[in-house]
Amino acid sequence: MPLDAINEKRVALLHAPFQALARAFLAECEKAGYRLRVTYGLRTLDEQAALYAQGRTAPGSIVTQAKAGSSPHNYAAALDVVFLDAKGQPDWKGPWEKIGVIGEKLGLVWGGHFKTIVDRPHFEWAHWRDLKAKASTPSV
Repeated sequence: MPLDAINEKRVALLHAPFQALARAFLAECEKAGYRLRVTYGLRTLDEQAALYAQGRTAPGSIVTQAKAGSSPHNYAAALDVVFLDAKGQPDWKGPWEKIGVIGEKLGLVWGGHFKTIVDRPHFEWAHWRDLKAKASTPSV
């Protein structure tokens, strides 16, 4: 089933092999009756640095332990989602464990099992560290 325009725009920015998995995840959730909105996919290093500063050197609560360059979002290999209610409005109280199971069955790593900061809206490609390694390997 095709994604709506907002989700498609955000998924299209993901690393190519991860796009298919992200689309499959969203489709399986929809089939199970859970309508989701992708809130974040690719995150620039500047965006990650600003998010990391939150609750440290900038106002707000700490929401990430990942510095710039250490998040799978920086490698277009993660997505964050929120449930949409019947009116299309965000609903942060959805059944996270149920979509966590769907994501994990597809091979995604679910942030609901993270030890430092539990991040239930977060799903990442298990192979994102390979992208990070390639990005930090100097060209010869």
